[in-house]
Amino acid sequence: MTMNPVAVCGDGKTLFVTDSIGNRVLVFNRFPERPDVAADFVLGQPNLLDCVPNFGGLSPSSLKYPYGAHCDGKYLWVADRGNHRVLRWTLPVHASFQPADLVLGQKDLRSAERNGGGLSARGFNRPGWVYSDARRLVISDTGNHRVLLWHRLPQSHGQPADLVLGQKDFRTTLGWNLLSSGYIGKDSFAHPTGVLLDEGRLYVCDSSNNRVLVWNRLPTSNGQPADALIGQPDLDARLAPVPSKTWFYGYLPDFQHNTAGNLYFPIAVAADRQRLYLSDYNRCRVLIYNK
Repeated sequence: MTMNPVAVCGDGKTLFVTDSIGNRVLVFNRFPERPDVAADFVLGQPNLLDCVPNFGGLSPSSLKYPYGAHCDGKYLWVADRGNHRVLRWTLPVHASFQPADLVLGQKDLRSAERNGGGLSARGFNRPGWVYSDARRLVISDTGNHRVLLWHRLPQSHGQPADLVLGQKDFRTTLGWNLLSSGYIGKDSFAHPTGVLLDEGRLYVCDSSNNRVLVWNRLPTSNGQPADALIGQPDLDARLAPVPSKTWFYGYLPDFQHNTAGNLYFPIAVAADRQRLYLSDYNRCRVLIYNK
């Protein structure tokens, strides 16, 4: 059983599910074929019963509110959101509480400072999602309203990113605070989450702007503006229904304004050879687009 499943990924053999409130990643050695199949073991906890944030203290084995995860066939990457870091495990993983072998966002595997002690190309503020195509790495640094890219997979603790999107440089963090003044553009984010590299394109769920931004080619410069978008009429618009009630995680969905062309807090994006899939979180639906 999961308390708060967020992300699902796999390598064709093993299935991984992040259980955010459970402070763990469930590991299934085979893809389940029934609804009652228990996980074989967990990462982040010593057993399937515990769900303590940073069990036993902050360590290479602990997790605190893990969020996005991705498996690229060689590595498992997990956004350890509450510890402001992204952890990497070399596959296969074999046992509960197995330690990660690399960390991004911190100088070592026993640190958990917001922004790694100072806003730069090395730190995170509540990272949300991670994606790797086995050559490059993309991480949404949600709390800093930016997305970080590595042109090659990092091989050392705290390795700095090569490029930033959503900000003009690595030492700037503007985004959500600008929305009150109405500034929304093709080069800005408000709480980005899901990221995807697919057929040369980069997709970013710009969640609080209720849209998905698209770069038709992998960006080559800091702050490079998007080429296209999904969910809004143009790259300078941000529309959302007015909710009648507030909810713990945001807003109750407004079903009266559902259309096939708009989004309300999208948080994840995935693709196969023929289709693109978007999780439209606050409308409790998944939208499917033919490529």
